[in-house]
Amino acid sequence: MALIDCPECGGKVSDSAEACPNCGYAVKKHFDTLKEEEKKKLEKKRIEEEREKRLKKKK
Repeated sequence: MALIDCPECGGKVSDSAEACPNCGYAVKKHFDTLKEEEKKKLEKKRIEEEREKRLKKKK
């Protein structure tokens, strides 16, 4: 368990908490959303790199 800064109020909150005890901001949902967005970016990048490899191979 680690303490992180709440993106809304800047207060300290556990990284396993559902919501910030100071302001009630849904920190778990916030960070879950960020993780999903990062996964999508990485997958898109991987697909683009594979496409570039195939295009180079055809030449």
